[in-house]
Amino acid sequence: MMDEDRPLQTFGKFVRLFAVSEAAIFLGVALICWLGGWRTLNDYATGLFIAGAIVMGIGAASVMGSNRYTGDVTIRYIETVSDEDGKTRQRRYQRENESSRVIALKTAIIGMLPLVVGIGLTLLPLLRR
Repeated sequence: MMDEDRPLQTFGKFVRLFAVSEAAIFLGVALICWLGGWRTLNDYATGLFIAGAIVMGIGAASVMGSNRYTGDVTIRYIETVSDEDGKTRQRRYQRENESSRVIALKTAIIGMLPLVVGIGLTLLPLLRR
């Protein structure tokens, strides 16, 4: 969720998260490929593609899990006996849904770079011809 008082600070935190995540993904894939015997450029490109897809899948799972929880009639019925009033409970559902969508957006942005680089590295030999 974005802090209305400090959007630049929030953006700065995301840029740091993005940089650290990308470094971890690219180095982690390189290490896994090296240890796994995948030593060609095409193998590394495939690893990057898979890593990007996994990161993006984590975000999608976050949204699906949130929708499952807040959209489940049984859970909503059970929660009616809690101390929380309906308005507070609805606000909490909205915050949880917003949070899961922010996570999905962040993982989509982070996962997109390795995915695109993996595709680019795969197509690179074709462009040289």
